[in-house]
Amino acid sequence: KQPRASPTEGMAASAYNDAYAIVHEVMPADATAKVAGALLSVDRHNLYHSFQDGIRVSVGTFFAKDNNYTLFRKEDMQAWVIFSAVFIVLIAFDNCVLHRNPKSMTMVKAVVYTLFWILCACAFCGWVFRYYGPDQAAMWMSGYML
Repeated sequence: KQPRASPTEGMAASAYNDAYAIVHEVMPADATAKVAGALLSVDRHNLYHSFQDGIRVSVGTFFAKDNNYTLFRKEDMQAWVIFSAVFIVLIAFDNCVLHRNPKSMTMVKAVVYTLFWILCACAFCGWVFRYYGPDQAAMWMSGYML
């Protein structure tokens, strides 16, 4: 025994069959095939142009200048210099002091190193909070967590 189709499946199949029958009443089979081929050709043409338009918009948006946002502003020079200096010191500390022995790391040591780097990030967030306010600190911390 075959399972029964749902009412919506039956209605959709019925509507399709009705439309198919109407098209074949109006047009012969070879004309229907030509129309279907033409519709597929138009659809491919539209797909190609919509893809081109999507690429054009994406590239234009990527290279467009946003006048409301600048990454390196003159008033932020102090923050960039401090960030860069602290970053270089911490990377040198990590490579020259923490990892001077080529031994494999234990789980406890890995957890301690991870907590150290998270604490460094929280300290920098505290500096951002002090100099730029709570909104900027929240933005920086949410970016760090991402």
